[in-house]
Amino acid sequence: RITAHFMYYPSPQSLPEFKTCDQFSSLHFNQMKAAIAIQLPRHAPTAFGLMLTADVQRLRRRDPRILNECVDSKELRNASSRKIDEISRVPLKIYVPSSSSVLLYSSNPCFTVSQLLSEIDASSMIPIVHGIHISEETPLWWLMLHASYTDLFVHIVLRDAGEDDTF
Repeated sequence: RITAHFMYYPSPQSLPEFKTCDQFSSLHFNQMKAAIAIQLPRHAPTAFGLMLTADVQRLRRRDPRILNECVDSKELRNASSRKIDEISRVPLKIYVPSSSSVLLYSSNPCFTVSQLLSEIDASSMIPIVHGIHISEETPLWWLMLHASYTDLFVHIVLRDAGEDDTF
């Protein structure tokens, strides 16, 4: 029996129970992804705080691939063990609060944030990821590995340089 709980809620929200490891790794994976997408608050970090019960910890000690096959199977989660040139594009959601618009975009993983900004003609904007002003020299592949959300996009907010810092 495998039960997963989310630590970002006052009362733990449970996912369906799984009878075998195979069910956990294949049959209910889409259901688990849907539950994660629905239950996670928008401000939750990429490492979404999935707490595992003792049952999973025991299973994982026997076979560490059990959880990794589920949570780490996506390209963005495996990218650290692959060559960067094998990752063709970085999926981005770029928010511009001053114009109330969202841009769905994909860019070269070898680009830096400043190259991305010049590519989308937003060089005068300040990039913010997870509420933090980021360096324009940050490579997009690094953001993809460390700052992508569970929807696998890197979310970047672009603010005008003269705009008030309060949200």
